[in-house]
Amino acid sequence: MSLLPGPAHATRRRAALVTPEAVTIDLPLADLGSRTLAILVDLIILFALQYAVVVAAVLAVGVGFGLGLGGGPGWLAIVAFLLLNFAILWGVPVACEVLLHGRTPGKALLGLRVVTVDGGTVRFRHASIRWLLALVDFYLLLGIPAIVTSLVTARNQRLGDLAAGTVVIRDRVRRGVVDQPVAWQVPPALVGYARTLDVSGLDGEDYTLVRSFLLRSGSFAADQRQRIAEEVATTIAARMRHRPPPGTHPEALLVCAAALVQQRDTAPVPTVPDIVDPFAPA
Repeated sequence: MSLLPGPAHATRRRAALVTPEAVTIDLPLADLGSRTLAILVDLIILFALQYAVVVAAVLAVGVGFGLGLGGGPGWLAIVAFLLLNFAILWGVPVACEVLLHGRTPGKALLGLRVVTVDGGTVRFRHASIRWLLALVDFYLLLGIPAIVTSLVTARNQRLGDLAAGTVVIRDRVRRGVVDQPVAWQVPPALVGYARTLDVSGLDGEDYTLVRSFLLRSGSFAADQRQRIAEEVATTIAARMRHRPPPGTHPEALLVCAAALVQQRDTAPVPTVPDIVDPFAPA
């Protein structure tokens, strides 16, 4: 069963990831070409930061000599330089993936994202392992191990992904791939309940998950449908910081959330009327 919408193009590989609740999620895997472009973008940014560090270090040493302070202990300068480079090559991408939910600038540009093998969000542990091995994959061995392992593994994983338990997926769905548009409406009996929901914390990914479940719920067996509905509703309620009243059916929450997100995203932007000066000449 798939929680994420739309079949990918026939030539694209997909991964069936199993969550801790034993729910299977079908995700479109990132291909080698898009991953290569993404890492090239990231490397250009990282090397630009490295260049800035080198220039700053040279200028600092030059200013030190100009002031008669000397260059300081040579070993100390070397250690500081190495630490700064490590902070750039490892720390910057790790911080990006943790703070941007599995994305680096390159991945964001190409519509890619790193997730765990059970479909969860990457944490510091996953990102740190991935990029520690990237120092070997990309810098020491020129990316050859990354290319080989991505080609031979079922989930297009490089060494860092295998060690960290992660995969890279296509996070951006192309037009025409998603199912037909659907307009959600809050059921009349749930209008009062819907007023208690604040969907400002829900983003496009949350809506995609809810929409996909609601469209496919009829194809699930009864026990699967209930279990998956509870899992998705729990996730969405946490994102809204909402505690459903006892007895609230999980699908009631999801229908209301989908309708409210649609209303929020399609509402016209209010315009400020022109102020007419009654004393202005006609």
